[in-house]
Amino acid sequence: MLMLMYTFSSGQAQWSKTSFSEDKTSMGSCSPLNGEFWFAGGEGNTGTSKKVEIYDVYSSSWRFDQLSEPRSFSAGIGSWGTAVFAGGINLGNYRTSARVDIYHPGINGQAPFWTIDSLSVPRFSISAEIVEQTIFFAGGVDLQLGVSYDVVDIYSLANATWDIDTLSSPRAAMSSTVGHNADGETIVMFAGGVDQLTKAVSDHVDIYNVDKGKWSTTFLTQPRGFTAATTAGNKMLIAGGMRSNNTPSDRVDIYNMDTDEWTTSSLSFPRAFIENAATVCDSAYFAGGGSMDLNSGIWISSSNIVDIYDPEAGVWKVDQLSNDIVNHAVVSDGDHLLVAGGYSFQNGGEIFNVDIYKCLITGIQQIGQNEKWISVFPNPGNGTIYLTSIGDYPLGDIRVCVAGMQGERLFNTLLKSGEAELQLNLPAGAYLLRLTGTDRTQTEIIIIQ
Repeated sequence: MLMLMYTFSSGQAQWSKTSFSEDKTSMGSCSPLNGEFWFAGGEGNTGTSKKVEIYDVYSSSWRFDQLSEPRSFSAGIGSWGTAVFAGGINLGNYRTSARVDIYHPGINGQAPFWTIDSLSVPRFSISAEIVEQTIFFAGGVDLQLGVSYDVVDIYSLANATWDIDTLSSPRAAMSSTVGHNADGETIVMFAGGVDQLTKAVSDHVDIYNVDKGKWSTTFLTQPRGFTAATTAGNKMLIAGGMRSNNTPSDRVDIYNMDTDEWTTSSLSFPRAFIENAATVCDSAYFAGGGSMDLNSGIWISSSNIVDIYDPEAGVWKVDQLSNDIVNHAVVSDGDHLLVAGGYSFQNGGEIFNVDIYKCLITGIQQIGQNEKWISVFPNPGNGTIYLTSIGDYPLGDIRVCVAGMQGERLFNTLLKSGEAELQLNLPAGAYLLRLTGTDRTQTEIIIIQ
């Protein structure tokens, strides 16, 4: 009997589109679960909002919630079902906020709930990153005081406790990303930015080694603020931004974490305000962006271009959004990219649109060609999967990818050495599972009941 199944190849994707319930820009955004995307607060025709719009890509449906107060430019971050929105500003009264709204998914049958906490100082335009259960809220600005901050508030989700650290210089509008160096240590990077007091753009790159608990500082090849950063493969990329002469840049500084070396590249054209860059389908995506006169605060341009960088091949390609946008939200779960809302210079206002980019997997291979080196059970099961090694092959780092039977990538994660449990938040049905180790790959069908 000949049995066929799909094999996996990267680089395939498709676009679709949905929309918010209202036009908006300057939202906090995050993806606390695979397939779930949160957009909190923001600015629109009705003023500063406290509405939270939540999109589920699997059911193509929206649900709604609320922040404890209206604000825009909050820092959104999420993991394992928990969503956090910190700081922000109400542009109706220019009140800067220290509020931190934390959504808890609930465990052991407990209903989901919100709690409220506070940053050490009110500010917005904060850079936020999460490493396991620890969140870093770095820098930010208070327009009423005319002050940028060097403070880094560090919050433990596990213990609900705070610590404080500092950057090498006070600034807001930094880009940030997380990766792993050649020694396997986790590093958090905060790059560029603007000092509200001096109006100077920064070339500082502050790198925090989580495992060693130590900071180091290096420098961009061009000082600039309002950059965008993401990690793709073994590379951290810091792209675009506004320069000291009030013009946008096309520069991309690339840090190779394996070799500890920096190189440069270029976007397809100069721009800033790309907002969050994101990595999806194993490539880095820099979507939209434009230019502003920083002295007057007047928009000069916005773009619908998406620059896409393949870290393995070291090459760029270009795609397009449905609208030209700045001050939008860009968020990814690794297999879906959502580019949401924003201000369109051509349309002269905020927009409703949400562009969705979904990874696809294509091709077929015979099941008999797979060398089975991991036992996957139970199968069928309820979505909780356990892995055990077969024979003498060690259960080291494993890349896990799950796809629907039509080839759409639904889940993509890395299990570290020794981890053996996988939680799949997917509807009942048949799926394709790929497990990739250091020198071999296993592919099979799994059933969720």
